[in-house]
Amino acid sequence: MWESFKFELGNLYGFAVWSIQTLVGYVIGMPDALKGALIAASVAIFGAYCALVGVQRTIRANQQNLVTQLEHDQRVRVQQHALNLRERIYLDTAEDLSVALNVISRLQNLNKTPMQVYEPFAARSPRLARMYAAASEEALEKYIVLTRALEEKFLELRLARMDLDAIHAKMLAYWEKRDEQVKTRDALIAALTNEILSGQLPQDRYDKLSKRVDQETEWARSYEEKRAGLEDELRPLHLAFTKRCHAERAALFAKALPLLSQVRRDLGFTFDEAKYAELLKPSERDEEFLNGLFRGKVDPPDPPPAA
Repeated sequence: MWESFKFELGNLYGFAVWSIQTLVGYVIGMPDALKGALIAASVAIFGAYCALVGVQRTIRANQQNLVTQLEHDQRVRVQQHALNLRERIYLDTAEDLSVALNVISRLQNLNKTPMQVYEPFAARSPRLARMYAAASEEALEKYIVLTRALEEKFLELRLARMDLDAIHAKMLAYWEKRDEQVKTRDALIAALTNEILSGQLPQDRYDKLSKRVDQETEWARSYEEKRAGLEDELRPLHLAFTKRCHAERAALFAKALPLLSQVRRDLGFTFDEAKYAELLKPSERDEEFLNGLFRGKVDPPDPPPAA
């Protein structure tokens, strides 16, 4: 088989050589004018072929550059979209965390339950889940640390507030009872006045109504005294708790600085954390003012100067 293939290959080679020799001999035998025209035509055809090859390569290069540019533009659009999405989520999260910090300071409002104080932040909390999908790894780590501190501090302050809530609830109960006695007393006085003006009030009924008025007045006074006693007990505890809530809020705000710094870096903004910490000093001065405001009501008064 190999010998047969070699034979056929030799025949093909011989035929190619014979064809070239015949073509060369034919060209050599041509007249000079026809030979020159054939050479000129060959040169023109070769030049056109080279030009066509050059155009084809240029088109191919342009197409490749276009594909590269389109891929680059698509990557830029995707990156810009991700950056815009991250910026929007970061801004929403900043607002939500601001609400959470306000929850800490507003826990001192005993007229609202802890869950009523927490409700504005709870309504926003589902949006915070977007941080887990869009935030950078560094920002997410700092975000988890801050939210964990917020939750722990809320629970801690909520437990610390339970005794105050109990006293406040008793106070309100006495207040309601006092109001009921006052309303009953006022109704009895109004009935007694109307019967006196009508001239149809027997002495025994007058004595009975007067006794009821005195009794209701005494009960109202008793409830008011109990309420006032609880208020005196609650006031220093409430002021101390209020001071603690403001102090905890200031401390948590300072803990938010690493997250704020990372968010600004992710968004391409410069941030000098040390310089920004200087801006917190007014808040610290406010805290000192708050301490001074409560001094003498919460803390024991300073001893008088020596004579």
